[in-house]
Amino acid sequence: MGRDTEDLPPGVERHLRLAALRNTPVLDTFEAELFEWHSREHSKLIDEMVATERAFVEEQASAGSVEVNDSGIVAVEYYIKRARYSDVIYLASLLEGLLKRACATLRGLVDGQVPLFQPEELKGDKWSRHQKFLDRYGRLSFPEPPWADLRTMVLVRNNLVHANGDTSALSEEEKSRIRKQPGITVDSPEVVIEARYVEHALAAFKSIAQFVSAGLADVASRAERPRAIT
Repeated sequence: MGRDTEDLPPGVERHLRLAALRNTPVLDTFEAELFEWHSREHSKLIDEMVATERAFVEEQASAGSVEVNDSGIVAVEYYIKRARYSDVIYLASLLEGLLKRACATLRGLVDGQVPLFQPEELKGDKWSRHQKFLDRYGRLSFPEPPWADLRTMVLVRNNLVHANGDTSALSEEEKSRIRKQPGITVDSPEVVIEARYVEHALAAFKSIAQFVSAGLADVASRAERPRAIT
């Protein structure tokens, strides 16, 4: 049987702990890849649904129907709205999970090196609090524009969750931020999200995930030299 870590010399135990933290992924890569697959397959399904309903309407018009039944298109449009809304909400949850795991890893890396505030003690929403924690204690200054894009995604997510996409709940400054994003509009009573916005937000998420992973690896290297981490 191997020795318990409590029985190891302090330096060896610390080295093993840092190695374990360094090798713990902050992003479930498999889950991210599955979401990307889901989004791609979802878009194919939606395209097929739209094509089928449009063909049905055109068939009725060609047959000389006085009242064309377009209820199928209405239903598909509702389905698209709900699907895109759920994609954004889920991406925001993925981002929250990534940041929480990154903060937990960082706490382990700098434990005992510097006095720590907990993310919950910092100002801002749960996404920005964790970002501030990573910046303060890990020197992870998040790059723009992917982080700004994700902050806007969180703004959109909050609107979808709390106002069900009602654009009247958004300020003019918030609408201006959202209009700069591709594939999303706020010029109608409801937020309209296209597939390309989900793709854009996912790309920003993956960029930040790679940055955080690389940054924590650097912190782990510096943690081997305690003076360098303060």
